[in-house]
Amino acid sequence: MEIAMIPIGDSRLELITPLHPQSRVEKFLQDRGEAVHHIAYATDDVAASLKRAGEEGGELLDERARPGAHGTRIGFVHPKSVCGVLTEFVEADGHPGR
Repeated sequence: MEIAMIPIGDSRLELITPLHPQSRVEKFLQDRGEAVHHIAYATDDVAASLKRAGEEGGELLDERARPGAHGTRIGFVHPKSVCGVLTEFVEADGHPGR
């Protein structure tokens, strides 16, 4: 996927576009059209954030932190666990604007 980050105050808006017709982002667009894909929260420790989300009943899509865009480490929680919104934890180290 192609990613563009737009700074807005202390936050960033991430715009994503699929590059392959079989990608998850393309499937999302086919199913829902143009919409919010996910919400991301900066954290100092993705592993700890995922662990806590799991302990509190969240269905984890990532059991462990994994590499993300721009040198970050990320992990996702299933939308079913968070009011229908895909939720991402992003480790602050290496995150643009941090």
